[in-house]
Amino acid sequence: MMPCSKFFDEPEKPVNENIWFMAGLTAIAVAYIVIRNYLTNRSLKKENRSDEELLSTLAMIQKSNALEVFKAAGGEWNFSEGKIRRDFQQYLTRGDIPRYVADYARRNVTDADLKYRDLIYPRGDGRPPNSGTV
Repeated sequence: MMPCSKFFDEPEKPVNENIWFMAGLTAIAVAYIVIRNYLTNRSLKKENRSDEELLSTLAMIQKSNALEVFKAAGGEWNFSEGKIRRDFQQYLTRGDIPRYVADYARRNVTDADLKYRDLIYPRGDGRPPNSGTV
């Protein structure tokens, strides 16, 4: 049997000797959350979105298609139907979005529209998962 005095002679250790370690981990976790939220909110802004993404978002919000967006954008500039169709054909074949269409989409898409789109299409490519080709 051990003498009782042995237990009482030992110096008492602090209750939580790892307080600085825990404080450091907490600070790292808080910093990670703050940085992640900052970067996420920054990427959701309209200025950081591509013209293609804004065009597809506007078509989705208006419940129309890209050709209708081209027509509306061309209508603001009084472009002929032929020019709008040629520009749309170039968009389909080469992926070129004319400046007037990009500006129209950028002016008419709101941040709320982009958040709604991101909820529906979380991958961010404008198509639902496993959608196949257009």
